[in-house]
Amino acid sequence: MGNSIDFRLVAERALSAVDSVLARWLPNGKRQGGEYVVTNPTRADNSPGSFSVNLASGKWADFAEDSKGGDLVSLIAYLEGVSQKEAAQILADFLNLDISATSAPQKPAGKAKAKPAKYTWTAMLPVPEAGLASIPSEHSSLGKPSAVWEYLNGTGALMMKVFRFDKGGASNRSKEYRPLCWCQGSDGKQRWRWQQPADNRPLYGLDRLAWVTGKPVLLVEGEKACDAAIGLFSDVVVLSWPGGSKALGKVDFKSLGGREVWYWPDNDKAGAESVPVLRNHLEQAGIKSLQVFNLRAFEATPKTENGKPVLIAGGEWPDKADAADAVEMGWTADHIELLKSDGVLFEVELASPPSEQEQLPAGEPEAFHGFKIVDGGVYFFDGKAKSYKFLCSKLEQLAWARLLKFTDLDYIEKEWVAPNRLFATDGGSEVVRELADRGLNASMNRNSKSKLLEYINTLNPTERVRLAYKMGWHGDSFMLPYGVVGTSSETLRYYSEDSQRCKMKQAGTLEEWRGGVAKYAAGNPLVAFMMSVAFTAPLLEIMGMETSGFHIYSDSSDGKTTTLTAASSVLGQGEGYGYKWRATDNALEGIAASHSDCLLVLDEIGQANDRLIGETVMMLGNGLGKSRANERGGVQGNQHQWRLAYLSSGEQTLAGKMSEAGLKTKAGMEVRLLNIPVRLHLDGVESYGVFNELHGFSSGADLSDQFKSAANKFYGTAFPAFIAKLIENLDREKLIAWLSQKQAEFAQYHVSDTTGGQVRRAADKFALVGAAGELATKWGITGWEKGEALRAADNCFKRWLNDRGGEGNLEDKQILQQVRLFFEREGESGFTRWDLDDAKVDEHTPRTMKRYGFRKTESETDQLLGVTTESVYYTLPESFRTEICKGYDPKRVARLLRDHGALVCDTEKNGSRLQRSVRLPGMGKHPTKCYVIKHSALYGGGGV
Repeated sequence: MGNSIDFRLVAERALSAVDSVLARWLPNGKRQGGEYVVTNPTRADNSPGSFSVNLASGKWADFAEDSKGGDLVSLIAYLEGVSQKEAAQILADFLNLDISATSAPQKPAGKAKAKPAKYTWTAMLPVPEAGLASIPSEHSSLGKPSAVWEYLNGTGALMMKVFRFDKGGASNRSKEYRPLCWCQGSDGKQRWRWQQPADNRPLYGLDRLAWVTGKPVLLVEGEKACDAAIGLFSDVVVLSWPGGSKALGKVDFKSLGGREVWYWPDNDKAGAESVPVLRNHLEQAGIKSLQVFNLRAFEATPKTENGKPVLIAGGEWPDKADAADAVEMGWTADHIELLKSDGVLFEVELASPPSEQEQLPAGEPEAFHGFKIVDGGVYFFDGKAKSYKFLCSKLEQLAWARLLKFTDLDYIEKEWVAPNRLFATDGGSEVVRELADRGLNASMNRNSKSKLLEYINTLNPTERVRLAYKMGWHGDSFMLPYGVVGTSSETLRYYSEDSQRCKMKQAGTLEEWRGGVAKYAAGNPLVAFMMSVAFTAPLLEIMGMETSGFHIYSDSSDGKTTTLTAASSVLGQGEGYGYKWRATDNALEGIAASHSDCLLVLDEIGQANDRLIGETVMMLGNGLGKSRANERGGVQGNQHQWRLAYLSSGEQTLAGKMSEAGLKTKAGMEVRLLNIPVRLHLDGVESYGVFNELHGFSSGADLSDQFKSAANKFYGTAFPAFIAKLIENLDREKLIAWLSQKQAEFAQYHVSDTTGGQVRRAADKFALVGAAGELATKWGITGWEKGEALRAADNCFKRWLNDRGGEGNLEDKQILQQVRLFFEREGESGFTRWDLDDAKVDEHTPRTMKRYGFRKTESETDQLLGVTTESVYYTLPESFRTEICKGYDPKRVARLLRDHGALVCDTEKNGSRLQRSVRLPGMGKHPTKCYVIKHSALYGGGGV
């Protein structure tokens, strides 16, 4: 008997443990019904969708390259690149399955049947004449492409094509790329196939390269980025390659031999990791040199002033950004030339780190615990070599809390708090990994890693520092990024994993800011109010008030962003301080926490996710982020917290944005983000967009340019000066009494006795902003006249109140609107006509198909109006609860209708019994409880 493997047994056992098998060979996938969908690790697969495994049968397929198999054995053979027999053995070992005794019947002697060779398809480059006549224009399952790129050789002949397909809606769009090649099968058959060439893949743009000599070549990731980069460079040839950064080893770079090459990687981890890989392949191709773009140079905002390109510091280069994104953000060829002329376009070549065998420099310092520190770094003593070896660049521990300080490979000074738990996990290797990720220049062999941990543990600073993980108040001292204002019982030090989130910084003097920015806010209530909001945030904690948000909106470009620029200049650079609404709620959590007790600016609400914007506003207002679990299932204890004032702008209100997703705002959302319209002008005052006073400028546009120009030159000095004065005069009892008095005076003037609680809360917020501006004026910070900030608060509160529609509670208004709409739509068709005095209906009237109750028409004679009619609806309780009151508490709706005079109550109980007992048609001899609603009263008084 000859030994062989029972493939069926292995396949069945593997299928019974399919979850374990897939977790081992295809992690990070997800279930979709009966399928397991995951990216294909054998090729440059960007997103799951084309590669799937059937969880019931083990059948698998990759529709992108037509690979497939009938069981998990063939799947492992495909993934591991081995034979079926080897794959079965690998699976058996993984499943602890003994297949050594498995045998098969002995076959008759004779010539063994040869195993058929695997059928393969080979791309034919360039495409022959036979293929050119039948090129597909769309994909059988993905449909028509959103973009197609042709790969041509030096003579212009077609090599292959790449198609892009966009899936999903505008708010949840994903993309998929499919290469198309003319292929020949093992049997000589030829046809178009959706697959990449196995190797020697051509570059995109070889036709351009063939016509240009002597100019550098710029390589970018992706065809779309390549097309965009062509418009940014006139003196280089821009090329790309198929398959992304993971496919570099399969690309033919020989055509770049002898060329000067530039590389613009994507701004992500894959882009960074592709640099050494690309360098290796290009050096093998014989290039002349390689220069890599310095992506930090793109952290600027491109503008055009007086017809000339300018770059404003403090911009953002988003994650995964490439040349196509640069064009969308406003970058032009002239801006690229600015980077080149400033010498910052390319990464600076760094000196090689010291060799591990390098001896200490002359003049050895005193050693401690086997380590020595010199300016160049840290060295450890190797007992076997009897010499000191390089360990890492200079690394210090600044405080007891394991606050480590070092200089990274770009010579940027960094700090990191190393959690103690990382030293007790996996031998402390996570500490080494985190330091390496942050750019510490360190030797990474096994012995050096353990020595690095040993060195860190020998550091024992005597200074005890309490790390502050949020900005703002800590007792009676106030934490700013550049230090603490006030005195504290212990040494405080601000620490953030992402210290760039809060963009507080200073330029110029307070006098220059006052004369260039604050001066022109006087007489312009919208601008003065927004600037006063910047001084309000530190007062919220003192008053025990919640986060306050204000949203300025209009349907045109009339200076909304200018008001935010002016307000931003109180803390940082006018056009570099704020953020866009276009961010995930998780990202906004971290941003909000880094602005605690300070001003947060969010521009362009139209870019926010219309389904999540309401929840995001609630989250910001509540001042609390999500709770997150640790690896043991418990709460990590790192829930973000904040209390701040924030400004927003856009062409829509929160309600308008949510309505795009078919959602409606809740009252709590509206009071957390208060709308201030631009074009609602009060008291007949002439205005110029957001401005009422031009201060001698010829137009609102000229004044807006003044604000932007000055706010980008002089900024960040007013807020620290305000905090210093606030702490200098910090008698909390007196301050609370004074601020409360200002709120009471404001409410006395603006709020009536019947005003709803929501309006009172809003009035307190507007009043606090006015009071904050008055404090800044009193302390000589704004330069405004006394009363300027309170007048601005008065103006903006009136705008908000008029835009809202009055003083009543917003939710009551929404309830009445819903009830009115219901009867307008269903009053005729949803209520059976009941005109007789007894409990009968007219059998000749059209049948009510969807009945909510009965409708009576009552007549009334008036001396002035004559005979009038009134529709009275007898609504059945369940219909009232589920249809009329949908989304609201039925008791609250009924009481509101009663107070509004629309609900006819049982008079015997003084109106406390909201339902009435009435003998209704077709409901028997006993009275039935129902809600009796008078239609005309829904449109009468009631004060709502």
